[in-house]
Amino acid sequence: ELGRVDVDEAVENCSSADEFFHIMKKWVSSFAGSDGELRRRFRIEVLGSAISRESLQEKLREANRRQAEDLGALLSTAQERQWLAIDVKPQDLAMWWTGLVMSRYLVEMDHEYHDTAAWDAITINTMRSIIRTDF
Repeated sequence: ELGRVDVDEAVENCSSADEFFHIMKKWVSSFAGSDGELRRRFRIEVLGSAISRESLQEKLREANRRQAEDLGALLSTAQERQWLAIDVKPQDLAMWWTGLVMSRYLVEMDHEYHDTAAWDAITINTMRSIIRTDF
């Protein structure tokens, strides 16, 4: 599993979009795995609580902005190297990712109806369309 520092270093040192894709794919796997389920559930609970609590909304905005800046920095590296197939602000792409992580929890919550393997496949294929690869 890649930790945050490992991902930063790996992205900084990678030399191709294919390599970047594989680094991000490995990192995604760490978020989608069973060990991340508690973290995803916590995020959903905080989001649900923030709907009716203005003070929590501000804290959530601050946390989301920090996360968007952190992941956005990785994506900025890819964008500068022309490895992204879309031209958007990296922080906006990072916030899309936050929604994706939350959707994983919704799939897990109703796993008898939804297929986590299908979610994984959709996510990887979407990443392939965002990251310019030779696939």
